[in-house]
Amino acid sequence: MKITMKLGLIVLGVSVIAGCSSTSTDADIRHETDQAVQTASDQLNNLANLTDEHVQSVKNGTMNGRDDVTIGEVMDAFFDGPTWQYFSGTDEDTEETYDVVEFTGYFLYNEKSAKARIQFLLHEDGTFEMGAGSYNDIDQSELVLGLLMDKVYETYDAGNAPDAGEEDTTEQP
Repeated sequence: MKITMKLGLIVLGVSVIAGCSSTSTDADIRHETDQAVQTASDQLNNLANLTDEHVQSVKNGTMNGRDDVTIGEVMDAFFDGPTWQYFSGTDEDTEETYDVVEFTGYFLYNEKSAKARIQFLLHEDGTFEMGAGSYNDIDQSELVLGLLMDKVYETYDAGNAPDAGEEDTTEQP
């Protein structure tokens, strides 16, 4: 029932987006519709993967030496519309098969909304590492993805630090 209702809302949203822009070109409308359909697909996959053990192992895991907060917490706090999906993938060069948990979410990049896609590769020993990633389906380097993760953690820390704006009322000697 919930999935049917959510799907109905998503379809309604796609219809509204496609029909609301009187100054948009046909290409703009097609692009916005394609984005809305992809977002709907991501959200449906997210619902289907809510309890997946692979997804949960990444969401409840930690990285960057930060055992105080889970990846799920920092990603959900930084990104809009976060989704998580599990699938099995194959490396084209080595033909090795991997278990992959893919995260998608929206963030501001150069003052515009961008869709990040970050894949986490799971290992047999229960560990994982960050793999490929993209912004708006444009592949990004490990360096750029690392810088994004640094920003994700910095933003989380800033939002969860004790209020720096509170005035200190203790007397100084």
